[in-house]
Amino acid sequence: MKIMDIMKSRWPELLMILVFHACALFLFGDIEVPQTPDQQQQFSGTQFLLGMGVAALGIISQMMLWGFLRTTAVSQAQPIPPGQLLVAGRWYFWKLFAFQIILVLLMILVASVLQVVLTLSFYGSAAVNNSPAWVQIISLLTAWVVFLKPFYFVPAVVLARDISPLESVRAIRLLNLWEMKTFLSIAVVFFVMMGAVETLSGLVHRGDLLYYPLLAVQSIVMSVGVIAVFLSAMLEVLWRIPKPSRQQTEGENDES
Repeated sequence: MKIMDIMKSRWPELLMILVFHACALFLFGDIEVPQTPDQQQQFSGTQFLLGMGVAALGIISQMMLWGFLRTTAVSQAQPIPPGQLLVAGRWYFWKLFAFQIILVLLMILVASVLQVVLTLSFYGSAAVNNSPAWVQIISLLTAWVVFLKPFYFVPAVVLARDISPLESVRAIRLLNLWEMKTFLSIAVVFFVMMGAVETLSGLVHRGDLLYYPLLAVQSIVMSVGVIAVFLSAMLEVLWRIPKPSRQQTEGENDES
């Protein structure tokens, strides 16, 4: 089973996931953090509603992605109705929620420490509170590389084998990243594209003509990359782990 076969046969589902995910990222990127009392007052109204919309879109897109990957493990290239993706994904959204929060916090911690170290090394202590854009980008991408394996393969193993995230952490130790040529190629392309888009976005500010077009491109690139890397990780896992039975997934859907 190849990634292109999945994309060709299930493109309507992928397109729907992409739209929800890209919209969530676009709106999230457009949220301004309030700096003054007047801005904080405005933030409590319009920006709060915007934040709620972003959260809703993010949750729906995450559920649909997990449902897509789970049904890929069970049904491979067979198309699945969008509603069924939500039903299957809801089960795994809550199963992976705490793990993802912990992992994101660890990534932020590593990125923050690396950002401070790089800033001190190149610019001195005076620039610690205002690190250059390239330092922030390098720090975030390095943290992403450090946690690449658990970030993508723990959810893949959870979805493929229907086990807990803790059991999946133990299971991924048996997986060798260097044997996964397709996954690494897609991850590297995603890595390079994200670095390029993040660098360009740092040159454009709110109010500029290219601000919203670039934000849209950034959201789409990131969404396509996230979906492609997760799907590739799932297919890699399915080469090494037995496929779950259809009856098992139907039982999960009935319970949820």
